[in-house]
Amino acid sequence: MTEDTDVISHIKGQKAAMRPAERRVAEVVLKNPAKAMRLSTAALSDAASVSEPTVSRFCRALGYAGFPELKLKLAQQLATQAFAGRLELDSSDQAQVYSRKVLEAAQSGIGRFGRQLDHQVVELAVQQIAQAERVFIFGTGASGPVVMDAVYKFMKLKRGVVGHTDEWSQRMAVNELGPNDTIICISYTGRTISIVNVARLAREAGANVITITKAGAPLTEYSTAVIDVEAPEDTEVYLPRHSRLVHFAVSEVLAAGF
Repeated sequence: MTEDTDVISHIKGQKAAMRPAERRVAEVVLKNPAKAMRLSTAALSDAASVSEPTVSRFCRALGYAGFPELKLKLAQQLATQAFAGRLELDSSDQAQVYSRKVLEAAQSGIGRFGRQLDHQVVELAVQQIAQAERVFIFGTGASGPVVMDAVYKFMKLKRGVVGHTDEWSQRMAVNELGPNDTIICISYTGRTISIVNVARLAREAGANVITITKAGAPLTEYSTAVIDVEAPEDTEVYLPRHSRLVHFAVSEVLAAGF
């Protein structure tokens, strides 16, 4: 696990595979993470009606040495989320305030991405781009400007780079893919049905699929290289700002590597 892994999402994802006693520990932690991180091992075991060794096994199942390390990761995640909340814009903000919020959010998002970036995945993605006869870059909605920016970068470096930001064009393009092609799918949520379907069809055709998205998202199921991008924002409510800036940074990294 990387330094900035989303601990709460990780617990949710691993819960189904745990033993019944360990699941009870997971339920207590997920019910109130802020309270759980203040508990001792003994107190958590009492709250979950399990033994203290079960708490230790629960932590090891998540990839942590013990409960103290899990508490530290929870504290870091909750602090990050609180920081993100302070950066949300308000209608009463003056220029000095909203300028600071936007710029601090950009610095925080890119800095966080840099700390969690898996450099081996970057090397793999660059290799897949370099070896491809054609490269297609797909994204919809707020990812559209990122797609076009990436196309501009790579067109100067490599022939046969095409970007599509609408579902119909993406489906037409994916029908022509083969084993010598690579596609790059950009999606903050990784749940956009059209993008997931395009990735699936590309893999069925034997093409490589590089995804810039959240770790564990449905889109990653069809990926040959996943560049994990997490940003503390709710894109169901707000237009994406932090994540989109990170996506632009990812395309810069890949272009530099190529």
